[in-house]
Amino acid sequence: MNDSPEAMEKEISEIQKKLAKLGSMRPGTLGYQYRDRANKLGGYWQISYTHKRRSRSEHVKPQHVNTIKKELANFKLFRELTERWIDLSIEVSKAKRKRETDL
Repeated sequence: MNDSPEAMEKEISEIQKKLAKLGSMRPGTLGYQYRDRANKLGGYWQISYTHKRRSRSEHVKPQHVNTIKKELANFKLFRELTERWIDLSIEVSKAKRKRETDL
């Protein structure tokens, strides 16, 4: 990887484009639960997540499972991209300050 601020800013720009293309998203984990775990009876889908410091769980209809999985994947990608954006922004800031003091 090129460590120049320009290269990092270009990568940030690419991240921003990817973020703009993300569709619906939501945090959480999707699991299959049973009303009777011992006998594996009464199975249902459930999503669990924390939002605004409150933990929540919701039932998910079987026909919505694929949509929820896509939204969860989008949220995971969102988190990864924003984390990378922050890392790069910090490095750009440091590199620019270093360049200014070297002049």
